[in-house]
Amino acid sequence: MDIPPAARFALLLAAAIAAVAILFAAPGAGRETHRAPCGLADAAFCATFNRPAGTGNRSGELDGTVWGVSRELGFNNLGQHQYDAAVNSLEITGSCPPERVTVDTDIKICRGELNEVVNDNPDVTPFSQGVESGAGTVTSLAMYPKQPFDFSGRTGTVVFDVSDDSGGSHAAWPEFWITNAPAPDPFAHLSTWQALPQYGFGIRLDAVCARGQGAQCGPDCSSANTGNVVTVNDAIVVRDYAENDPENNGDVRTVRYGCVREPTRPGELNHFDVRVSENRIEVYGTNAGTTRPLIHLATVPDAALGFTRGLIWLEDVHYNANKGVDVGARQALHTFTWDDVGFDGPVLPRDLAFDAADSDGKVPGYPQLTNLGWESSASAPVTITIPRVTGVARATGGLLTFNFENEDVSPVSLRYSLNRHPPRSYAWPFPDTMTNSPRTVAIPIPLSEVRTGTNHIKIWSDQDALIVSNVDLIMREAGGIVRP
Repeated sequence: MDIPPAARFALLLAAAIAAVAILFAAPGAGRETHRAPCGLADAAFCATFNRPAGTGNRSGELDGTVWGVSRELGFNNLGQHQYDAAVNSLEITGSCPPERVTVDTDIKICRGELNEVVNDNPDVTPFSQGVESGAGTVTSLAMYPKQPFDFSGRTGTVVFDVSDDSGGSHAAWPEFWITNAPAPDPFAHLSTWQALPQYGFGIRLDAVCARGQGAQCGPDCSSANTGNVVTVNDAIVVRDYAENDPENNGDVRTVRYGCVREPTRPGELNHFDVRVSENRIEVYGTNAGTTRPLIHLATVPDAALGFTRGLIWLEDVHYNANKGVDVGARQALHTFTWDDVGFDGPVLPRDLAFDAADSDGKVPGYPQLTNLGWESSASAPVTITIPRVTGVARATGGLLTFNFENEDVSPVSLRYSLNRHPPRSYAWPFPDTMTNSPRTVAIPIPLSEVRTGTNHIKIWSDQDALIVSNVDLIMREAGGIVRP
């Protein structure tokens, strides 16, 4: 078919323009591009919480294969039958529509974000959140991905977003920890709470400065702040179970620089970037509702951690938060929202962990409380059931992990028996002999005593009655390599 000259010219011109466009196209043009997982160029782990993924264990709507959750919610008293008892009057908010929940449903995924709620005060309900009351206590809810983070010979990076609207260190605040083993709910509070890992460190994000007082948070903070700003308060380092904590006569040095604006509406998040090497920790953050610029918040210049591989923990911490001490905050009943949790480095085999369900027992005389744990003694050792255990043949080792509290005698030896095998002993590993404090342990166990399927475990001490909670069997590296 003959093409008129004008049409031929138009076709040739179109072809020439297309060729030039291809020649000068930006690199990657015409190809689908993807955002790096959690903004990390070399991500080993990334969680974005796109949808609920609960598996029926203690992790709520988190994917319980990937995430572990432990709760030490403050009320422990054998004489009053309080065994890791939790306040059960809860309403979750954040990026979720307000909803009454239970301790079993206190973690929810809404609008692609993770939300969790804690109440530290039995006098506080969703209808009385503003009441001033000193009846609260210290609590900690801890979440961790079962993927190891390795920073050997390098500076590794951990990122996460959280709605850090803390009212200060006598209210509610988020903490970030890394520990060498998955011992549940690692946490310390002043001299009274010593749930210390073998090795680890924690960063407290609860230094809050009110309107016009920003300069008190750091030399790079302005006093022209029109609302609350927040930064790193301090850091705790634990080496061989011994703490170095400036809030308990320690001398770990934290150098503060900047601060960031706190959220002012539900679901608004700060981004945090923690850079970790064995001897130095740097913390950066962003103003709420932004992801840039990164503001240098603090440095721990002489960390001397003593370990280079571990597990990261995101913690919701309270200290009697409706007592009315800090910046007018009433945060006894409070929701934190989290998102985009990740870290870089080599992708290492993931553990498989299997929860014992909380006891969910009533507390006689205290209808506002629900027991999560158990009482156990030499004369009446508790038997705890852990179902659906798998991966035994693939595991490189096994751990029995739990929290406990001994009220009257210290030190004590722990005794345990798996599936009616002869009892074994675990000696007190801690350098102090304090009683009435939650403790955390990760006890190596022989895989030959673990069954595929349902397992039964007894835990007790011959020297003192115990409160036991957050019990898990962990099959080390049995989850294999899982790339983000």
